[in-house]
Amino acid sequence: MLFTAGKDGLAACFLIITLVLPHPSTRLVMTPTPAISVTGAVYYVDRANGSDSNPGTSRNQAWRTIQKAADTMVAGDYCVVLAGDYDERVQVTTSGSPGAPITYWAEGTVTMKGFTVRADYITIKGFEITDTDNDWDDGVGVFVEGSHCIIEDNYIHFATRSGISIFADPPDASTTSDCVVRNNRLYRNTIAGIEIAGRNHLVEGNEIWRTIQYHPKWTDPPSWVDADGIHFFGSGHIIRGNYIHDIRMDDPENVDPHIDCFQTWGPAYDIVFEQNFCENLDEGMQGFMIEEQNAPVRNLIIRNNVIQAFAPLNIFDCENVTIVNNTFVSDLSPDQWGIGLNNSPSATIKNNVFFDICGQHLKIDGASQQGLDVGYNSVFRSDGQPLLGSPSPHDLWNVDPMFVDAAGGDFHLRPDSPCIDAGSSVDVAEDFDGNPRPQGAGFDTGAFEYTEDDPSSNELIIDDANAGFSTNFTQDPWCEYVEPGGEQYGDTYYYNQQIGTGEDVASWLFNVPQPGRYDVYAWWYEGSQRPTDVPYTINHLGGSTTVRVNQQADGGQWKLLGTFNFLSQGSVVVSDDASSGQDIVADAIRIVYSGPLPPGILQCIHLPLIVR
Repeated sequence: MLFTAGKDGLAACFLIITLVLPHPSTRLVMTPTPAISVTGAVYYVDRANGSDSNPGTSRNQAWRTIQKAADTMVAGDYCVVLAGDYDERVQVTTSGSPGAPITYWAEGTVTMKGFTVRADYITIKGFEITDTDNDWDDGVGVFVEGSHCIIEDNYIHFATRSGISIFADPPDASTTSDCVVRNNRLYRNTIAGIEIAGRNHLVEGNEIWRTIQYHPKWTDPPSWVDADGIHFFGSGHIIRGNYIHDIRMDDPENVDPHIDCFQTWGPAYDIVFEQNFCENLDEGMQGFMIEEQNAPVRNLIIRNNVIQAFAPLNIFDCENVTIVNNTFVSDLSPDQWGIGLNNSPSATIKNNVFFDICGQHLKIDGASQQGLDVGYNSVFRSDGQPLLGSPSPHDLWNVDPMFVDAAGGDFHLRPDSPCIDAGSSVDVAEDFDGNPRPQGAGFDTGAFEYTEDDPSSNELIIDDANAGFSTNFTQDPWCEYVEPGGEQYGDTYYYNQQIGTGEDVASWLFNVPQPGRYDVYAWWYEGSQRPTDVPYTINHLGGSTTVRVNQQADGGQWKLLGTFNFLSQGSVVVSDDASSGQDIVADAIRIVYSGPLPPGILQCIHLPLIVR
């Protein structure tokens, strides 16, 4: 994918691809970012050195405020916001057009008060947003009332209202449609991490944690304020691969929340939830809270999710819900259940695993018995106590599903699991990890389809041609070299011609198959003109380590950079910060599992808290 833009370091060879893993127990999941085509002008904003009286067309003539860009740009234009602290809330009212969006892109750490978008075809990428105003729209990290907008790769924390809101009035209005909310991190925002309404949105690969109920800046909160993961309304959405976790009762801002990973009160219909991971185990917390309040809720599909919650699903007045191939886990707390169905006819509940549910795994009232299709589920308590309720046809009743590591949150099936081939044939093409279903003689129960042990399952190779590789530059572009049969890994490699100060970088982003220690290798094409001290920076659990290599030698083979700890995501970055030579190579990296994490290491790792 090539990014072609004009002058000033945005020309040629620009690829942005992002990798997201909903939970450390999963396999490699890559979510590529589409290439961006700039059809209009490229503008620059520099808080420290710019002026709004400048033309904004180069780094040396940058504007000072992002709002100046929003007031100036038209369809196809692209705004590069240079690193800095921008004390502004940006109002976007000018639309892009099909094939010519208006793009706001943060280069480095850009901290600001967020965006209010009432326009179509707008892309917002890479910002750190916090300290929003005390308003219903400007208090949201990114508020969008429009269509075909992309909100991606942003870090939004401690927003006065929700983190991201795709707003529509009424909630299923077609005027807000076809937006993408992807790969954002949403931390300690009020009400919910994400709220969506309208039609046909994709909500994918986001991480939401520590949502709060009462923000100190919200001086007059209503009685209904809550602390949830995702609120959904409208129709036609796909909500996929999100990781919602650690929304806590003991946060001081959470006085009396009713915490749910996913919640709606309608209207909500024709929506798919798949490959999401929810951890919400405090007492009273739920995976899904679905209810109709004077607005229809129907035709929901919940498949291939892992839901760890006090009560996984609580459903009221929802017609035609399909719940298949999920793994539902609780902690044997009393007075909870697996799935509660109330006045919800025509439900399908098949191929699910219910693990450590203390109460009934299915709590179904008389009205929900109409049209009910249930069976082929696995139900088990690890404490040896008898199950409540009774089995449905073909259930695995109080039989250990034999997870790889239930205590560690890894719900893949072991080779001897009775869940293998025990499910019914349903319309589910792949599992939580993206593996095709079925793998054997029949469908497996639960979110994970068992696959034969593969010696390469603990090894990742990311080539420059793979998702997970990206380049960025300010001095000279990274360009592709193609030579089938050459010394490179695969058919291509990328090179950066001039040495510099480290601002021209190539990155390999990855998620490890399981937490542990990994050997990290690099592969390059050697050459006598290349630097002898090319820096590779490995970003690992707890920090970063830079290793310098001689690219004049040892080409065409894997060279060990070192052994490092990884919990889930990591990266390797090579830059142009060398002392002499030219043509720095970025080709491939290899990650090989070498053992478990050292005991106690997680107790030493803390996520930085930024509160403004």
